[in-house]
Amino acid sequence: MPEAEAMKTEQGEPSGFWIVLPNGWVTIDVNPRTAPRTHRRLLRAMAKAEPGLASHRTQLEADLNRLSRECSEQGVQFAASFITLVDNELPMNASLNIATYRTDLNHVDVLRASLLDAEFRHAVDIFELDDGRAVRVRGRDKLRYPGAEDDIEVASRQFHVPIPGSNGRVALLTFTTSSLPFEEGFAELFDTMAKTFRFTYGEASVADVPAEDDEPEDESETGI
Repeated sequence: MPEAEAMKTEQGEPSGFWIVLPNGWVTIDVNPRTAPRTHRRLLRAMAKAEPGLASHRTQLEADLNRLSRECSEQGVQFAASFITLVDNELPMNASLNIATYRTDLNHVDVLRASLLDAEFRHAVDIFELDDGRAVRVRGRDKLRYPGAEDDIEVASRQFHVPIPGSNGRVALLTFTTSSLPFEEGFAELFDTMAKTFRFTYGEASVADVPAEDDEPEDESETGI
């Protein structure tokens, strides 16, 4: 069961975060410059373990590289995707993005009240993590991927987690899936994954998240 960590901020803040990725989830390289090679190596290794994936490698590589570009454009610091085969097809998909943002509303209850007004089309409630509390936003949205002609309806679950000691910074976990027939199962999975989220202090991380005023550094090529 792989795990993922990330984050580097100001003095007194957590040095990273940790979340459990169940089997079937893979980490996405969010640097578009290194992503093609990273994802090519990843899918080559996955195809060796699961030969049925070989015929889908071209599609999967294109999808992962597109997600990498979108993450880079949106300032996402960590991303993961769910990949599985059913009857040698890829009928299900899901993704997780983790980013940070700043707000004056750095208390969970106050943040919930604000999101109740802003997210009037979605359900908003307080969600208990294994270590802390978050504001959970649940609903459906319509997205249009670059180059696509039609919108795609997705089920989404967002978790807004105030970063301790940050004076107004929030970690935002966004889970989505377009596999609406499996929405209920994915909703339970997203909640289970989100519960494992916690901040870390002084521990090694998979990727550093720059402080608010820092420019991100180029990442060296990575791969499996």
